Amino acid sequence: MRYIRGFTLVEAMVTIAIAAILILVGAPSLNSFYQNVRAEQSINKIQTTLAFARNQAMSYDISVEVCPANGCDGNWNTGIQVFTFDVPQAPLVPGQSADRVQPARMILRETGAFNRNDTVMLTPTTFTFLGSGKINGLPDRQPTDNPITLSYCPNSKNANAIGLEIRKTGSTQLTNTGLSCN
Repeated sequence: MRYIRGFTLVEAMVTIAIAAILILVGAPSLNSFYQNVRAEQSINKIQTTLAFARNQAMSYDISVEVCPANGCDGNWNTGIQVFTFDVPQAPLVPGQSADRVQPARMILRETGAFNRNDTVMLTPTTFTFLGSGKINGLPDRQPTDNPITLSYCPNSKNANAIGLEIRKTGSTQLTNTGLSCN
């Protein structure tokens, strides 16, 4: 008698049922994992952008401003814009004084908007890196090294939030404590 190799219908159905149960149990974990990865990538992009702004200010001894990408309106979810003001070198119009020449905004870097379900929280709507690398425009706090915290909240919840402490010295550090997503 010859034996046929393969699976019976019952064996295949049991295997499919076990696989379906494992997928149903594991799917919520994958969603949380995806939110963590998205938050880490976004906070790294923010930290890299701030390091770039500070580097430009120190390298060229200029003031470099950082604000939300959508016209510095305070909505950090739209992305981040790094720019400086470039004084035009064009000759003045006869009779025009030098103090009336408006400097032009020169964009150095702009990040895209963050995930529309996420929230980026930061109190100042703009701040400036000075040529020394320090930040002008942060609220005065006691003690002076007390940082402000940027919170990145996936799905606008505290559960997977990651923060970035920004000090007046211009340095940044990742944090998971004291974050607010409201």
